[in-house]
Amino acid sequence: MIYNNVELYNITAIEDTGSALKLSRVPLSLHKTVTENASSMLFTPAGGEIRFNLVEGPVKITLRSEGPFVNVAEVWRGAFADSVHDIRGVPTEIIVEPRTNDKTLTTMFAQDSLAFHPELVRVILPYGWPCELISIEGETTCPVPAQSPVRRMLTYGSSITQGGNSVTPTGTYAARTASLLNVDLINLGMSGNARMDMSLAEYIATNPNWEFATIEMGINVLDWSVELFAEKVDAFVTNIATANPDKWIFCTGVYTCGGDYEENSKIHAFRKIVETQVQKLDQRKLVFVPPSEILPTAAGLTADTVHPSVIGHETMARNWARVIKSYIK
Repeated sequence: MIYNNVELYNITAIEDTGSALKLSRVPLSLHKTVTENASSMLFTPAGGEIRFNLVEGPVKITLRSEGPFVNVAEVWRGAFADSVHDIRGVPTEIIVEPRTNDKTLTTMFAQDSLAFHPELVRVILPYGWPCELISIEGETTCPVPAQSPVRRMLTYGSSITQGGNSVTPTGTYAARTASLLNVDLINLGMSGNARMDMSLAEYIATNPNWEFATIEMGINVLDWSVELFAEKVDAFVTNIATANPDKWIFCTGVYTCGGDYEENSKIHAFRKIVETQVQKLDQRKLVFVPPSEILPTAAGLTADTVHPSVIGHETMARNWARVIKSYIK
């Protein structure tokens, strides 16, 4: 969405609190259809960015986030990393100055066919906790289409897809997969709340902005019966896939986790349900991807035995990129 001469990318709506803007990845009406916890996660701008072009002089962006853990924002000049900022606890100013090497960066962009033009400033927002935009000061212009990829991938899933235990927002497996594929990202990961809500299925199904999608299901609902899980997966995937028969949709189940080493039978049952539901729909562009193809071993996990480490996120991204490239030319 466009706001005051900047693009709020992967942000669909804003809620004005009087002192700041809460940034939502879905329309505000959708928050009323999910739980309070899910609503909170949808106000977390995972994959969200503030994009603009500098006119002259510096631009100052003030952000606030109350997350207790790593809450990093990054500034990129197109495809080039520029600076990193910890914005926990107090309003934090990010000042973007004009650069003196723009000509060199533009030459590198053109010769290496990079995805984002270096004149495009990208303030990449934290993935893990709700983040509020307090102010933008300075003269900017909105991005133009040629500055970023036309093709977009959408990701849906749990905190793992949202980015859990990554250090930076560009280090999440979803962000890295998009980068490896030279596409833009629409991230709908929802920490603890990937419960296959029908309102989200309908939103994804009718969203025209994505070309292909990955859908992760299972880890957040291990308290469900296998029967309920099968019912929810059937409805969720059917809604999205039947509305988008010409788009590639890659479905997967519970990623490799500690439960695999404790012989948790429900994890295996849930994965089989996802595979079965995909096969039942029998659509050429609807694909089941075994989780073991994405995160093969526990070597990619952190000590909580659920979330990927930095190495794990990179492993998952490279494997997702390999799988997707095998289907999409």
